[in-house]
Amino acid sequence: MAGRPRRARTFRELGQFSADLGQELLLTTPANWSFGKQRVQGWKYVPGGTEVWRPSTVPMADCVVYDAMYLADLKKYQAEYRTWKRLIGKGAIPFFNPILPAKDLIYRGLEGAKLWPGRIPATEYNVNTENVVKITK
Repeated sequence: MAGRPRRARTFRELGQFSADLGQELLLTTPANWSFGKQRVQGWKYVPGGTEVWRPSTVPMADCVVYDAMYLADLKKYQAEYRTWKRLIGKGAIPFFNPILPAKDLIYRGLEGAKLWPGRIPATEYNVNTENVVKITK
């Protein structure tokens, strides 16, 4: 994660939040999933005074997947990512953070929406790629 301060901060905060809930956080890539052995290799967040990421292997049965791949990574590893997503679906592993429309598209939708002073838009639940654009209009 060196050289990517925003990514490092995001994962550190997610790791600490997970630790506060009594859960472990493992960072990995699609290439580190062994579907044959039903294991995942990665780097486990170890909370404490100093941030530590330790190499670790966990059983797939213990996993919930949060897809935090950046666009550059998705472009670089398109084939591996598609295969990984297909295999994740077959294994019935919980998965969230679907790919959403581009930020500029959402911004244009929000920019056109009129908000009265002091009024907060309603919270939308179960947002997905099909309804996110409709919500912003």
